[in-house]
Amino acid sequence: MSQTVLDFSASNHARAAAENQKTASFSLRDARELVVLAVGNQYLLELASIARLETANAQLATAQAVYQQAVDRKNAGVSPGIDVLRAQVQMQAQQQRVLAAQNQVAQQRMSLARIVGLPVSQDIELTDKVPYAPLPELNLEESLARAYTQRPEYLAAASRVRAAEIEVKAAKGEALPSFQLNGQYGYTGPTPVSSERVYGLSGGVNVPIFDGGRIRADVALAESRLRDARMQLEDLHNRLEQEVRSSLLDVKTSNEQVMVAQQSVGLAAEQLKQAQDRFRAGASDSLEVVQAQEAVANSNETLIQALYLNNVAKLSLVHALGVAEQQTRAFLGGK
Repeated sequence: MSQTVLDFSASNHARAAAENQKTASFSLRDARELVVLAVGNQYLLELASIARLETANAQLATAQAVYQQAVDRKNAGVSPGIDVLRAQVQMQAQQQRVLAAQNQVAQQRMSLARIVGLPVSQDIELTDKVPYAPLPELNLEESLARAYTQRPEYLAAASRVRAAEIEVKAAKGEALPSFQLNGQYGYTGPTPVSSERVYGLSGGVNVPIFDGGRIRADVALAESRLRDARMQLEDLHNRLEQEVRSSLLDVKTSNEQVMVAQQSVGLAAEQLKQAQDRFRAGASDSLEVVQAQEAVANSNETLIQALYLNNVAKLSLVHALGVAEQQTRAFLGGK
C-alpha cells in the first residue's frame, strides 16, 4: 500500500476539477435555455402567421359581402359601375393576402417542425391562440439579483473564476513538500505452516528543489488564466445588466403598444361598420368602405405585430433572468 497523505497541489487540482464539473453543468443549463428561446420564438412566429391568416380570411369575407352589395346596388340602378369595380379590386386584393398568409403559415409550420426535431412533412396543428397577459411591473434590482443567481451562463463564468483561483493555488502548491506513507504486510517462509508474518512501514517527504523555474511558469500561466476568467465574468456581469434593463424596457413599451393597437382595432371596426351602413343606405360610395377595410387590415396587422413583440420581449426577459425553461409559460400566459 502506498498513499500520499498530504499534497497541497493535488488537493487543489481536485477542487479545481470539481469546479470545472460545475461549469459544464451550468453550460448544459445555458444550452437548454437557448433551446427554449429558439423554440419559443418560432412558436410565436407560427401563432402570428395563423392570426394573420384568420384576419385575412375575415377581411376577405367582408370584401365579398361589400362586393355583393355593390353588385346588387348596380343591378338596382342606384350605384355606378365604378363601385362594383372598386369592390372587386378590393376583394381580389384580400384574396392575395389570404394566399400569402397561407403560404407563410405553411413555411413557419415547417420551420417549427424542424426546430423541435419533427419531420418537416409532418402536419402540425396549434391549438393555442396568441397569448397575451399584461406582465406585472418587476423591480429592477430584484430582477438583476435574480439574473446573477439564476442565469446559467453567469454561474458558469463564476465557476470558471473559482476554478482558476484554485488552479493558481495548485500551481503555487507545487513548491510545497508532499508526504507519502508506504506500508507492506504479508507472510514469508519455506512452507505455509512455517511462514511468519512480516510487515514494514515507511514514510517519505518529497521536497521540490530544482523545479523553481517550472513552478514559476505554471504559476504565471495560472494567474494569466485567472485574469482572463475575471475579465470575462466582469464583461458578462455588465452584459446581463444591459439585457435585463433592455428586456424590461421592451416589455413595458410593447405592453403599451398592445393596448394602443387594441383600441385602434376597435375604432377601425366601428369605422368599417359605419362605412358599410352608409354604403348600404346609399349615403356614400364603395370608396369609403374600401378605405375603412384598409384601416381594419392595418390595425389588425399592427395588433398582431405588437402581440408578437410583446411575447418576444417576455421571452427575452425570462432568458435574461435565467428561468426560461421553468417560467416561459407563466410569463407568456400569465398563469
